[in-house]
Amino acid sequence: MKKLFLVFALFSGLAGCAQTLVGSESWFATPQGKAGLLRRASFDLECEEAKLTLSPLGPPRTSYQSTGVRGCEKNAVYIYSFHANAWVLDGAHPKK
Repeated sequence: MKKLFLVFALFSGLAGCAQTLVGSESWFATPQGKAGLLRRASFDLECEEAKLTLSPLGPPRTSYQSTGVRGCEKNAVYIYSFHANAWVLDGAHPKK
């Protein structure tokens, strides 16, 4: 029983660490971070990646797990879903 508890505690701790890393600047530099968000937002906003600007919305405001995207006179907020391993548009559709 003690072994089972220790294994559970270990995996729970590791899962918490993984979620903490998502949104950090070092994570944002990975392919699923900034590049993945730019690909997704470019499609949703019908705007070239080079014309998009990104703003971390936090919390705290330095975290990229929630990120504002602007470009081509539209803006949207994306949240990184750890479980889906993908950026998800936060809201029904981008706003003009």
